[in-house]
Amino acid sequence: MVTLGTDTANSLVLANLPAWEVVLVDGDPVARAETIACMATELALGPHADHVEVVASGLGAMGADLQAFGVQYLPDVRQAAGAFASRILEAHQDPDDREIPYVMLCGGGLDADTAWQIAETLDRSRDLTPCVLVLPASAASVFPDAEILDASADAPQRVSALGTDVLLQRLDAASIAQLAAAYRQTSRSAEGPEGVWEHVPPEPIEVPESASTVHSVPDPQQDGSDRLGPVSAGDAIGQHQDVASLCDNTDAAQAQPVAFQALLDAAGDPGQPSLKAVPPARAPVTGHEEPAERIGPRFLIPPVHALLAADRTPPIPETHGDKALTEAGPDDTAPRLRVLGTLEVQNAGELEPRLIELAAHLLLKPHSSAERLCEDLGDGDPWSPKTLGSRLRDLRTRLGADADGNLYVPQRKGKSSPFALSDKVRCDWSEFERLANLGVSRGGDGLNYLERALAMVDGVPLGEHAASWMSGLRTAMQARIVDIAHSVASYRTQDGRHQDFPSARQACTTGLNADGHSETLYRALMRAEAAAGNRTGLRSVIARWQDANRHLTRDQIDKKTQTLVDELLAAS
Repeated sequence: MVTLGTDTANSLVLANLPAWEVVLVDGDPVARAETIACMATELALGPHADHVEVVASGLGAMGADLQAFGVQYLPDVRQAAGAFASRILEAHQDPDDREIPYVMLCGGGLDADTAWQIAETLDRSRDLTPCVLVLPASAASVFPDAEILDASADAPQRVSALGTDVLLQRLDAASIAQLAAAYRQTSRSAEGPEGVWEHVPPEPIEVPESASTVHSVPDPQQDGSDRLGPVSAGDAIGQHQDVASLCDNTDAAQAQPVAFQALLDAAGDPGQPSLKAVPPARAPVTGHEEPAERIGPRFLIPPVHALLAADRTPPIPETHGDKALTEAGPDDTAPRLRVLGTLEVQNAGELEPRLIELAAHLLLKPHSSAERLCEDLGDGDPWSPKTLGSRLRDLRTRLGADADGNLYVPQRKGKSSPFALSDKVRCDWSEFERLANLGVSRGGDGLNYLERALAMVDGVPLGEHAASWMSGLRTAMQARIVDIAHSVASYRTQDGRHQDFPSARQACTTGLNADGHSETLYRALMRAEAAAGNRTGLRSVIARWQDANRHLTRDQIDKKTQTLVDELLAAS
């Protein structure tokens, strides 16, 4: 199935291509290529991409980008015709190699002889493997009964095979290039942690009930400041109510996918009274209240954690400036770039979005060439060198100079001089990384730094609608935020002197606001609610997790999270 476009009611129209067998596309070469490339992209990235073989030809520069999606691209249509014949020969020789459909898409350059060769191969394939041909309308004499689509039409056109009018969808070369760049970035193998990041604790493991109480690791002298400040029991319950109300936004009446129906049926318990959150471990339980009973097994950070290794990286020494990090002094008027949420520049007045993005590029990708700046900031419509120079001057004027008269956007001394901002321009991401490194290197005793770092996070890094050049940076930021939130939640959930369930919830919620699809944080939040004995909170987390994964099939759901959900629901 592939999407052709929309009907007159603006509803998507799908076509069962194997039933059509041959589709011809008419129109000018650019429109035809954009329509066929759109089909190829959907076939390669759709839910059934692993069960279809897609070969494309005659699409010009778009061919290289289609290869990023897994499309086999052959520039010459004669090569594609030969590959088609070879595929059918393989199916003839190997009966086990006949189930996967074969789709061949050609945007142009198809002569009559090659069209007849393709037709003969198609005729031989009918009893062997399902095949689909999407070809230029110039092959109409070879395939007189095929459906013909006009790619140049700007209005809905009649599609006889469907009995309806359809406005065809297209993807231009710039859009496909942008998709390909993002896809290449997300498909890169994750790099292993280095330095202090090797000490991010692994996910907690289940321990037998008979095991003795386990304290957080490592357990050197406590510095007495492992939190931003004490949290009273009342404040802890208030924090819990804020987090729970955020999680309860899911509409229970909303139709749910089959994959989650049994889960929601099991989780739904309208008769269950709401349980109060367990106060922090250091806060005494007042009156006759008793902590709620834990749901499910106990979890703790594995003792093989790298923090116990003899050759571990020692804690990073704290400097005098680290104590006041993130807190602007009364004389601090230097511009400060905020990227851990909505992109903005503080202490610079009202800057237009283009200047804010320029400042972000100069700070986050220093020493970029003029060509790179023009291409990235144009985002599909590159700036001219004149435009870049004009906006650099505007940014220099708006940011001004420091107390010593040094410009925050220094003048370049020549063509070899880098495009950059002054070292005195601050950035919350740099501050986050510094605090995160200080905290991670100290394990549980670095919670003060870790929680200060998380306090700076205010949503999705670089904003909800980041430019394409920011995609890699955003992914890296989200990964670090998830690591820190997971670390805080792990130390704050397990038994020991650091246990503080409201803080664990807050850490997970902050991390999920930055990356709403982090399975690691959903599991951490589930463990925190289960350890606190909060059945209402546990059901809310499960509902929120379900909503975040509502578009996934049963096979695509994270099995580790599903196993934990089943275990905790059974225990509750």
